[in-house]
Amino acid sequence: MTGKVLVLGHDSRAFLAVVRSLGRRGLVVHAGWCPPDAPARRSRYIRVLHDLPPFSPEDFSWKEALKRLLEREHFDLLIPCEDPTLLPIRAYRAEFDPLVRLALPEEEAFEVALDKILSWELAKQLGIPVPQGAVVRALPELNGLGLRPPLVLKPRTTFRYPDLVNRHGVRTFPDLLSLRAYLERDGVQDAVLVQEFVPGIGVGVEVLAARGEVLSAFQHRRVHEPLTGGGSSYRVSVSLDPQLLEAARALMEALGYTGVAMVEFRVDPRTGRWVFLEINGRFWGSLPLAVTCGADFPYYLYRLLVLGEHRFPQAYRVGVYARNLTLDLVWLREYTRACRSSQRPSLPSPLRVVGEFGNLVLLREHIDTLTLDDPAPGWAEISSIGRSLWAQVTGHLRRLSLRVAPVRCLELLRLRRRLSSARSLLFVCRGNLCRSPFAEGYARRILPAHIRVRSAGTGARDSALSPPEAVAAAAAFGVNLRGHRAARLSEALLAEADVVLVFDGTDLERIRQAFPRHARKTFLLGLLNGGREVILPDPYGGGEERYRDVYGAIARALECAARLVAASEPNSPREAIG
Repeated sequence: MTGKVLVLGHDSRAFLAVVRSLGRRGLVVHAGWCPPDAPARRSRYIRVLHDLPPFSPEDFSWKEALKRLLEREHFDLLIPCEDPTLLPIRAYRAEFDPLVRLALPEEEAFEVALDKILSWELAKQLGIPVPQGAVVRALPELNGLGLRPPLVLKPRTTFRYPDLVNRHGVRTFPDLLSLRAYLERDGVQDAVLVQEFVPGIGVGVEVLAARGEVLSAFQHRRVHEPLTGGGSSYRVSVSLDPQLLEAARALMEALGYTGVAMVEFRVDPRTGRWVFLEINGRFWGSLPLAVTCGADFPYYLYRLLVLGEHRFPQAYRVGVYARNLTLDLVWLREYTRACRSSQRPSLPSPLRVVGEFGNLVLLREHIDTLTLDDPAPGWAEISSIGRSLWAQVTGHLRRLSLRVAPVRCLELLRLRRRLSSARSLLFVCRGNLCRSPFAEGYARRILPAHIRVRSAGTGARDSALSPPEAVAAAAAFGVNLRGHRAARLSEALLAEADVVLVFDGTDLERIRQAFPRHARKTFLLGLLNGGREVILPDPYGGGEERYRDVYGAIARALECAARLVAASEPNSPREAIG
């Protein structure tokens, strides 16, 4: 034993909670795959940050670098915290197993825990209450389902390896017609689970198990249910419900499960009815709450896997609240919109939401990132939120100012002058997955060969893949995004560009804040379309039709840019474009 642990991840929930848990116990924590802007990387408990190459399904330099690191450092344990870090380790498990102990369940159990269809079928076999549902593998199977709306669509897995960027979340539809329309538009890529919606509140039973025996358990209840799916942003610790705990025990025993997991349920407080939803076979987003309450699952896992211990504390504090600041601001925005639209009568009352801040006064609420012994990640998150809000405000103001004809004309004149002498263009959006790579590909088609064209994202994850909807929509314009890999915006990329073109005011302001010396050459591409509305919105998360609309607007703007470039080169064959 070396007392050293390698933790892979970046988020301010599970990853940061694992780092803090182990660091507080005196273990030496190394971290990897943690991007530069992640607040969690500022934790004082990270002893060493390793700059590992990003995952790529074609380039295996990430794997070789990780293997060399494991051979050199002799870690006691490797803990991948999130699906994008966990799935690559799982895929090459046989190569990593001889080098380090992996915090992964046995493969057979892991397969069921990750697969919503298999876990639903297992729960049914064990007699655990589940929502009524059916597995759909093709559109004709929707006929005669006999399920009562609303309907819930669950993908088999959240991520389809090797695509570790595009998250396939759970969706709710008011009726079969809207569900059919969605599947007809996007197609049935894999088997999906369609279930009846069960009203109630989300509840999680978190466990540590060894060969199916539950060694420690903790329970939380969601206070703020995500309106569009995903992890909760505000939760409270509650006493273990004997029925839910017994269901979780039955699942772990049937799987012979070793490791940590969260078993999700939905409980109707009015009737007491409850159903099983799914298993998270890894550390979960509400982990900071469990650790705060005394259920120290990361350290328990280390003691189980490394030291072989099986006896752990069972008591924990109840009535403790924990809030993820960034996600809860998103929830509050969605909640406000939903209240205005009056489409969600089951939402908590505004009085209750305001009253929840009283938990801060009563000292029974905690912020996931902000702790007395490790304040830097919390302040980094608050600073990031502040910068993002300021970018949105100033971006909105700039958008309004560009609706004024003289202001818009002056900015357009500046852009035209820049383009007429430009020899290198850089397209920038948020993730470098949808808009900027399409603009790069389309510009390569219509601009002279000597014009250098690149793209990047202000918040891109290196080597991420474009979503299938983007690939399909781009193909209609003759642009191939299948080989595209996302790149993060850098000072070097900006320095070599004559003109930087962005798509909305927020990214324009992000560049102005982070790279002020390049602000004068950064413009909104939509100016070239000649209208009052110069924003080219992000189509991410929408259907193929939305992508085609945005790509059409980008293409029109680039055709104008091509005419400007051609006009500056009298001998160019592109002079006659348009």
